[in-house]
Amino acid sequence: TLIGDLIFEVGCRFRPYAQDPGQIDGLVSNATRIMETAFETGADLKPAFQEALAPFHALPKPEASKPLVGIVGEIFVRCNDFSNQNVVRVIEENGGEAWLAPFHEWVLYAAWEHERRAKEGWDIMGRAKSYVKNKSLFEQEHRWHAATGDLLSDRHEPSIDQSAEAAYQYASFNNGGEILLTVGRSVKFFEQGASLVVNCSPYGCMPGQVTSGLLAEVQKDWGKPVVNLFYDGTGDLNRIVGVFLRNLQEEVGTA
Repeated sequence: TLIGDLIFEVGCRFRPYAQDPGQIDGLVSNATRIMETAFETGADLKPAFQEALAPFHALPKPEASKPLVGIVGEIFVRCNDFSNQNVVRVIEENGGEAWLAPFHEWVLYAAWEHERRAKEGWDIMGRAKSYVKNKSLFEQEHRWHAATGDLLSDRHEPSIDQSAEAAYQYASFNNGGEILLTVGRSVKFFEQGASLVVNCSPYGCMPGQVTSGLLAEVQKDWGKPVVNLFYDGTGDLNRIVGVFLRNLQEEVGTA
């Protein structure tokens, strides 16, 4: 999951600036196949990862000059192209650069939450196991991100601690889960220079409804737009994203 997220993110970093976006799609597909083969055959993953990313290193890294759009929300909807009607592609087609909160964020959050709850009780052994497991997961995340070299040097994911801390001013910890992550990551996206945040949720989702209300406060504090989209499999919700991106570009052009 982590390696797949990183390859996807590299594609998002390069594709909006490529003369031929299809070339980047091809490099992403090839990198994915290399890693799939490495996993299936039990090969050493680190050399395979460097082989997978080598074509990207051969390209000049583009300047991040387009409006940056952070994507947050319910884990499956935001990470599944069919469910979110290809929101990443819509962002790119309308002149933006998409930065998707990765799938592995939820894995790290689950480990972080387990450690937090272990600290509340008297289970010393449970605390120790949670700490060791958490430490290992976060260290792996840092090592693999570092293995991308300069490709993602300007696209660092915040720690769960940092996202949670950013969320606390809007939501108590008891909200937890998707709400805590979505609100906190939205704040961190704005801190990292995003011009717009898109919050993806399934239609009728209760945590999504709560989050959209809290994000209204985030939007007010930062003076930057948050678009809350509730997908039900019909219509073209992403047209709203295009409207916001075109408005952002017009504002930059007239500034």
